[in-house]
Amino acid sequence: MSRAALNSLLSDPGFAPKDITPATIEARAWFMATADADASAVLGVFNDLLARGFDDEQGVPTDAWERFTGEVLPKLLGITASPPTVTPADLAIAYHSSI
Repeated sequence: MSRAALNSLLSDPGFAPKDITPATIEARAWFMATADADASAVLGVFNDLLARGFDDEQGVPTDAWERFTGEVLPKLLGITASPPTVTPADLAIAYHSSI
């Protein structure tokens, strides 16, 4: 479980709400392996998405999903890149602005 594995999952053009749970599991494994700030920030985002019901493909409003894919997903891709191009603060600001 690694940053690269999560980046690969998030990079899939077909990434959809049904993929939030596997991404959360991957983020949790990454955090458990490294416990660094990047992994913590990513896990926090995915845990919140699960709590908000983003794992229900039929239940996520289109505008909310579009905000996620337009504002948050690029930051998630940046923080999971190797080397990362986004900081945890960048991700937090984008996520906060999208909800």
